[in-house]
Amino acid sequence: MEICVSTFICNKDRVLDALPVFADSAIKNLELWGAFNFGSEHHFPYWENGYASRLTDELEKFGLKVRTMHAPFSETLDISSLDESLRKEAISEIKAAVSVFSRLPGAEIVVIHPGGISTRPEEEKIRLVQSRKSLVELDQALSENKIRLAVENMLPGLVGWQSSDLSFLIEDLPNTGICLDTGHAHISGVLEVILKTLKDKIIAFHLSDTYDSVDRHLIPSEGTVDWLNFREKALNGKGPAFLTFETRDRGNLTNALQEIKTAFRKLTQTQ
Repeated sequence: MEICVSTFICNKDRVLDALPVFADSAIKNLELWGAFNFGSEHHFPYWENGYASRLTDELEKFGLKVRTMHAPFSETLDISSLDESLRKEAISEIKAAVSVFSRLPGAEIVVIHPGGISTRPEEEKIRLVQSRKSLVELDQALSENKIRLAVENMLPGLVGWQSSDLSFLIEDLPNTGICLDTGHAHISGVLEVILKTLKDKIIAFHLSDTYDSVDRHLIPSEGTVDWLNFREKALNGKGPAFLTFETRDRGNLTNALQEIKTAFRKLTQTQ
């Protein structure tokens, strides 16, 4: 099992500028943060002409690979949108990002948020169906690029926060699995049930910690997630090849990466 770090940790900076720091810290596997609404739009500007070639050149220069990408999302960029035109727009934007990601060295998996929040109880089932419709289309589109899709478990109130919803969303989709977000699962109280009922569907991880109802994106062991339990139940047997740390900006990237590496060693010391 290898370490992977999300560029969410430096989402206010350009990915191109951060690559030397990852390389110097011996972090060889990255997840690209594609949600330009959260951070800087210059972080991963996949819409720029020639960007895929420029990023590929720099990744190869530093011996780095991008294993996963977090698909774009926002309040309006939502694959569960009740507005059909907005739903289709979200799919188009995700496909645009994937078209760049799929050309990068190491590209394997796109992590996606299955949807936003329902403002009325009667919306919940409709949004779930809209999300499922979008995932069916994306499952096929990504498979053509030999990229897999990982649906992330969400925070309470958002589409896909319950294990039963995740099961519905990915059912019979051959190219789609689950990204287990430990912070979301801890807040939602669904970590145990996901590991019990959907473990064989987990193809990616987002590791972070928290100590309350806020998704704080702390480094494991800085909050109240039971990491010993996680290690025993999630990391035994066959599973994802990478542990991806989705950590919030901590100021000094070099120091933060060393702290993440320490957390990785603790989690995998018996693996």
